[in-house]
Amino acid sequence: MDRADNPYAPPQVVDSAEAVEGLAANADVLGALVASELTRARPWIRSIAFLFLFFGGLILAGVFTALIASGAALAPMLVTTGVVISAFALLLLVSGLMLLNIRRRINEYARSHSPLRLEKVLLAQNSFWKFTGVTAVIFFAIYLLGAAFWVVTLIQHSL
Repeated sequence: MDRADNPYAPPQVVDSAEAVEGLAANADVLGALVASELTRARPWIRSIAFLFLFFGGLILAGVFTALIASGAALAPMLVTTGVVISAFALLLLVSGLMLLNIRRRINEYARSHSPLRLEKVLLAQNSFWKFTGVTAVIFFAIYLLGAAFWVVTLIQHSL
């Protein structure tokens, strides 16, 4: 029975020079595969980044337009709403910029196939996902507070 057919066979000793050449060949293949997959993701990353930046900017423009259109009659609720919505828009803008950073890192890695460049891609992605996770928790907490406020308001008006 050949070793490839028997997963329980003991390891075999191989010539170290042969092993190093095999690892180098596998690393090249793996590097090319990783570069290919990351390169295929670039259009999606660019599209989502564009959407985040576009809608973040659109939301900020809408908030500032509403605040300017209201003139001197800035009610506290309008200002509070404008600040909260602007914060959400800024989070979208930051996410879009982080995605563009990931895309730039992928471009650098695709040109060089350097392990250091791959590490920078992975670190940029890690930062983006940490930021996205914290943002999701913050949004969830704000939505829970809003729902609680809404329930309390309904109870007070029903009594």
